[in-house]
Amino acid sequence: MALTYPLTFTVRSHPISGRDTRVHLGALSVLLALLVGFGVVVRKNYARAWELQQLFWTSLVRAVPDLGDGSVVPVDPGGLADTWYIAANTWNLALVAH
Repeated sequence: MALTYPLTFTVRSHPISGRDTRVHLGALSVLLALLVGFGVVVRKNYARAWELQQLFWTSLVRAVPDLGDGSVVPVDPGGLADTWYIAANTWNLALVAH
């Protein structure tokens, strides 16, 4: 947003068409800042989902050390932690052990 401030002096404050006003540059910079911020949140959710999956599989191997091919381990997904935007425990949870 600070980078758009010098550009506000290059246009009139009230043009007839309305597309190159000072407000549009500020609004675009706010939108860009929100998108970048959301991207950071989603990236942190991916990292947290990966940690949660590692914790789950580590605890599963410790709880059932003799797990072999064709074994079925029922898991209540309600007890598993999850992230806000990234589903850490979804359909692939059952397929990873194969």
